[in-house]
Amino acid sequence: MPDTFSLSAGVSFGLLAGIVSGVCYLFANGLSKPT
Repeated sequence: MPDTFSLSAGVSFGLLAGIVSGVCYLFANGLSKPT
């Protein structure tokens, strides 16, 4: 059970980090080059 929980938590954290990173990148890109 701990293994499954750990894996699930890791995936969730990775997904969240990826989303945040993507949003930050898009936001920075938009500020850098406003079209």
